[in-house]
Amino acid sequence: MAFHASPQTSRCYQVEYFLINKQLQYLLLDAEVQASGQVVFLYISKQLLLMLGTGLSAFAIGKGLFRGSLRLTALEEAALLTPVGLGLLILLLFALGVLGMLSLVPVLGCISLLLLWSLWRLKAWAWLGGLRNSGLRVNLGKLLLLAAMLALLTPVALAPLTPPHHSDEVRYHLPYALHFVEQGAITPDLHLRYPFFTLNINLLYSFALMVGDEVTTHYMHFMLGLLTALNLYVLARRLGNAAIAFGSTVLFLTLPLVVQLASSAYIDLGLACFVFAAIVCLSRCRNQEGLPFALCSGFLFGIALGSKYLALAYIPIMLGWAYFHARSWRPTLLFIAVALVVGLPWYLYNAIHTGNPFSPFAGQVFGYWPWWPEDTAAQIRHLGKQGFGGQPVALLMLPYNLVVNHWSFSSPALPLVLVAAFPLFLYIPWINRETRPFAVLLLMAMIVWIFSAQEIRYLAAFLPLWCFLSMWFFVRLIVLLGKSVLPRRMRISGTKRLHHAASFLCIPLALLNYSDNWRLVFPSEAKELVANREAFLGRKLAEYGLISYLRNSGIEDKVIYQFDTGALLTYVRNNRVIGDIFGILGRGYLLDKYGQNAEGLIGELSENNVSFLAVSHRSLNRRKLQGWRRYFWENLPIEYEDENVVLFALPNAE
Repeated sequence: MAFHASPQTSRCYQVEYFLINKQLQYLLLDAEVQASGQVVFLYISKQLLLMLGTGLSAFAIGKGLFRGSLRLTALEEAALLTPVGLGLLILLLFALGVLGMLSLVPVLGCISLLLLWSLWRLKAWAWLGGLRNSGLRVNLGKLLLLAAMLALLTPVALAPLTPPHHSDEVRYHLPYALHFVEQGAITPDLHLRYPFFTLNINLLYSFALMVGDEVTTHYMHFMLGLLTALNLYVLARRLGNAAIAFGSTVLFLTLPLVVQLASSAYIDLGLACFVFAAIVCLSRCRNQEGLPFALCSGFLFGIALGSKYLALAYIPIMLGWAYFHARSWRPTLLFIAVALVVGLPWYLYNAIHTGNPFSPFAGQVFGYWPWWPEDTAAQIRHLGKQGFGGQPVALLMLPYNLVVNHWSFSSPALPLVLVAAFPLFLYIPWINRETRPFAVLLLMAMIVWIFSAQEIRYLAAFLPLWCFLSMWFFVRLIVLLGKSVLPRRMRISGTKRLHHAASFLCIPLALLNYSDNWRLVFPSEAKELVANREAFLGRKLAEYGLISYLRNSGIEDKVIYQFDTGALLTYVRNNRVIGDIFGILGRGYLLDKYGQNAEGLIGELSENNVSFLAVSHRSLNRRKLQGWRRYFWENLPIEYEDENVVLFALPNAE
């Protein structure tokens, strides 16, 4: 996925993509004429329209599938059925990928057929009439809150404009999505960090690359975050009131962690979208009458199971949640059966290729190929370094550590208001009957998280519940304090005003979140960001000088081995870039095999047709690699070097 600067000194600027020989290329011309910002506005509008169009199409497809079987309000339908439609789109992409038809025309053709089928089932004209009579009321207070929310979220909506530069998205999330598009099929790439995994969200990114560019993948991830927030609003409005719903939604969408994820092509907001939608849907399941809700939630959770292995850890929690609401085994079994069937494709795909449905994990049972036991052990050690260990005291110390030691959880600072949820657990018996189960659910999820990998983003599926309970506590506290100072005769009539006051008090809380959100893009900065993406990447990616050199050097179809330079995978596509932390020719494997024997290393790379070796100064300066450093400088010609990285030419380069 490369940006190609025009060799001409053009004064016009455009951002577009074209598909040639199944390779996505991006055109970035000189941007000096952007005085009016017109093209930048059009580019941002294009991204928002692609996101909106995908969301509306998914909603229509989801509503067509569950026509009339779910008793929901218009807002609840939008919150629950849009993820259903996205799930169907993902399954469609998987089917086309298996058939070798994963290209723009078949994908858009199948989506169009699905839309026509849904509109026919819905009798669209009758549905639009029903929407007009859905009972939605608008008043001045709601309009003011909506305006405040839109104003608050404008910088959040611009955050996805940042080009890909986060570690995981440039190492394997986007390279895999691009690999599927280039091949026109679902095929493994053994040189990526995770050749086999559950890749539902990556398939959605493949669709984004077909219709847009790499920034569109960020907006797809952002859309999944918005759907999570919409389900949060629906739930908080049903269990609480407008003040709690508004505060919870704004708090969630302005969390530094959520904005960080929304500006990337990671997986976590996708997992959160489908898991939380399944939770909300199951909360509507009642006895035998809840079978349609069990079916819908099972489908949503199945998409989550195919998005990340982490969802497997939620199966016991979700089973308990399903049975608690359904009070019957029939809906519960329907839920888990549908979830397992919908989530099965990627596990089956992995098993067919490797013999291990959970590749690269569970290698001691199913085998390690294409990894080695050392790879898996290194990954598990890496995950175990997060947080403060799986001890009961870690749960007790969590409120303190979240505020003081948040980087130990690989997270920006979390707002203090989230800590309000923890006193709530001490008063679970006094919480209203409908809210109490959600507090228990969050507590169970936190216990699972504490005894696994303690990165806050791995708790993203339950962040909405966390925000809801914290805001519930905060708003109730404001009302309680307000009543204590009101005259007795005003206490009842003033409660509604106190709720409105609590709503607007949530606005400064959200603004406080912005102070820790260095990834925000404000409207005045959007023009500069879009027009100077190369400069942005040059600041954010240490290897970007080498990337630019490779794009412009004329080195065609040469194999490059990267050693601790993960960004190359995404941004250099004319060359075959191999090597990463784990897997075939992983740096850990090479270090263990060759130690200080640099000559043996170069021999193995040459046998694998490697022409160039890219290695960072940071790695070469390690004591363990001093032998390699000395051998490289004495025996290998240097093709390129800057303060961050060196490119050595191997014998195959001639």
